[in-house]
Amino acid sequence: MTPGTPPATVLLILGVAERAVMGIMGWSNSAMAARYQHLTAQVRRDIAQRVGGLLWDSPPEKPKSAS
Repeated sequence: MTPGTPPATVLLILGVAERAVMGIMGWSNSAMAARYQHLTAQVRRDIAQRVGGLLWDSPPEKPKSAS
């Protein structure tokens, strides 16, 4: 993140929900979020990792029951 990163983009990077960003920034509609939040490489990587984890991580092993 660079010193000139817009505040709305910082909130996006932090994962703040759009509705909350709208309230913080004083916006009345989501078009403002689309205009002022910029999808950074960091956000794209985080999304890719989360989706990858859902698709390719193996499920946790079930504990073996004692017989």
